[in-house]
Amino acid sequence: MTPDRMQRFQKDRLARGSRHPLFLIFVTLTAALTGIMTFGLVYWHDLSEAAFDREQLRTCANAWELAKTATATRLWALARLAGIEDQVLPLFAAGQRERLAAVMAPWFQTLRNTRQLTRLDFIQADRRVLLRMEAPEDFGDVVDGAPLLAAERSHVASSGLVAGAGGVGFELVVPLLQGGAITGFLDLGADLDAVLGELGTAVEADFVLLVDKGLADFRAAPGAAPGAVRPPWRPAGWDRFADLVVAAESRPGLAEGLVPGPADRMTRGERSLTVVSVPVAEAGGRPIGRLDGILDDGGRRRMGWIALATFVGAVLAAAGLAVVACHVLLYRVQPSLGLSGRQRHDMELVSMRDGLTGLYNRSALESLLARELAHVREAGLPLAVMIVALDDYRLLLETKERGIADKVALAVADSLQHQLRLGDLAVRNGGDGFILVVQRVGGMLARDVAERLRRAISGTRVETGSGLLPLSACLGIACYPESGTVSAELIGAAEQALALARGQGRNQIRMAEV
Repeated sequence: MTPDRMQRFQKDRLARGSRHPLFLIFVTLTAALTGIMTFGLVYWHDLSEAAFDREQLRTCANAWELAKTATATRLWALARLAGIEDQVLPLFAAGQRERLAAVMAPWFQTLRNTRQLTRLDFIQADRRVLLRMEAPEDFGDVVDGAPLLAAERSHVASSGLVAGAGGVGFELVVPLLQGGAITGFLDLGADLDAVLGELGTAVEADFVLLVDKGLADFRAAPGAAPGAVRPPWRPAGWDRFADLVVAAESRPGLAEGLVPGPADRMTRGERSLTVVSVPVAEAGGRPIGRLDGILDDGGRRRMGWIALATFVGAVLAAAGLAVVACHVLLYRVQPSLGLSGRQRHDMELVSMRDGLTGLYNRSALESLLARELAHVREAGLPLAVMIVALDDYRLLLETKERGIADKVALAVADSLQHQLRLGDLAVRNGGDGFILVVQRVGGMLARDVAERLRRAISGTRVETGSGLLPLSACLGIACYPESGTVSAELIGAAEQALALARGQGRNQIRMAEV
């Protein structure tokens, strides 16, 4: 049967089917059942509301635990990125406090300004502080927090919340081992507001951390060590809640005007908010308060359920008739219309990727970079755009055997992907170029990342017919917001920096001029 005859056959069959009494009966039953189902959904909603709340509680609790784990992982990754293991630990082991402070100060200040790190303490094996980067003049104190004690017992990293007179913070304590013995500890702290901000973005909700006021009014308990008394911690909005106080929030100003209500409700002005609360404890297990997830706005008054069900039932009944007709039409005709929605979606994904390396291609860069800039702009975080260009690539194409260009591109792409973190973007930019979008780095930290990438490429060897071929590349770096605030500005600044780097010779790095 020819395609024209097939289409005519389907059209005639569809027309006959639409006039058949059974078809009309089917449409009528569909409309009636839709109305009945609408009333049933109303009744089911009331019965399942409690179960839904329990499910939301489990979701928030699981997301909170994942957020703490991700924060601890990020803190240690930042420390390793700064060369903690290679450059800093020898100074720490030698007890060179002043030199250690001078080496770490620029890196720590950069991360502190971008809210990625709030504290960095070097603690000796006897638990005495050798250096506090946030207060270098304050040293010699004995640390006995729950994360440190846990790390001391287990010889593995420990993390969690720590509450005291200075407030509530998230800490990661990493024991430093040599020959199986602990030689000291590295204590890193994260900004709780930033942690809650990432949690809120992940689950699309707002979060407020409330802690017991008794912790804020901390005084030396009986038997406490000398010097345990500290100034009371009194944040803004102290009197807003009876027994609790806001310690952190997922976005600035979220807690302003919040008033506690009955059970799972809060209010802000005349609006009522639905809240799911998760108990929160210190790393040692002591309860300190709760994490409130503000999931939806319940300020609008509910319409009468009967009136709403009647309205929705009428709409769905009318829609049901159209759905049945469309279903019959699409079910019988779609095979002759070309690609399905899933196939078109798959083709769009393929069009964004480079066929050889699997990296994103240049045509996808604009939308991807615009999305990342929108994210960092909202979160107030830095971002770096790096352009990588291989040295002597054209000469390589002229002098080496056939297919060497593909081998080089694959080797460099694999090397870059092994160095980048999950969430960073790698884009192939022509034959010898790559564009990288590195999240949450800027300034000196961006240059450190570029140096690590340069070394990785320099250490890459490609097998050819005449032996192993060494590679090298130049990199140009542009940072948001110093070098630009939109995609075109950042890419242009990175290209200018790359041109300057290549002008200096092979295997060079250059930052964009601010």
